[in-house]
Amino acid sequence: MSSLPAQSAPDLRKRRTSRGSMFWRMLFRAAILRRGRVASALLAMVVAAAVVTTMLNLFVDVQAKLRKEFRNYGANVVVVAKDGQTLPPNALNKVSSTLAGRGLAVPFAYAVARTSDGRSIVVTGTDFDQARKLNRWWSVTRWPTASQQALVGVRAAALVSPQGKPDRRCGRQSHLSFTQGFRSLDSNPSFNH
Repeated sequence: MSSLPAQSAPDLRKRRTSRGSMFWRMLFRAAILRRGRVASALLAMVVAAAVVTTMLNLFVDVQAKLRKEFRNYGANVVVVAKDGQTLPPNALNKVSSTLAGRGLAVPFAYAVARTSDGRSIVVTGTDFDQARKLNRWWSVTRWPTASQQALVGVRAAALVSPQGKPDRRCGRQSHLSFTQGFRSLDSNPSFNH
């Protein structure tokens, strides 16, 4: 077997303690003799810890802000009927009950109309009070307040009636007077209505 004498528990503890204290003495001595390297290593660890902490804070904060901003910028879910079909009359009630006060359901109905010179424009019907809550980012000069009023986008107004002249659409004569309008996302012309 082994020719080494058996050691008692106190002797083993003493050797382990002396090894541990030896490690700390060597580490302390190296720190004193190589101050520049130790300072660089400590500085690198402090900077790394600061960067990691900052990145984690940004990650958590950005996610929270994005969620909030996406809620402010309109619909998160759009419910549409299958091609060639319409939604049932109670669809809005079903969506509202599903949301249970945690969101906003706003009805939109779309139709394509033609200007007097044959250009196509999209006409949308909606509940303006609800649309105003959903799309707070719209820049509107004045919201419609009566049942026969409409909200016309800046580009659509120029197409429909550049001088506010009467226009024929859907087989009926109509006259538009532009006292209000809206512009959405000026920086992106494809979103201007």
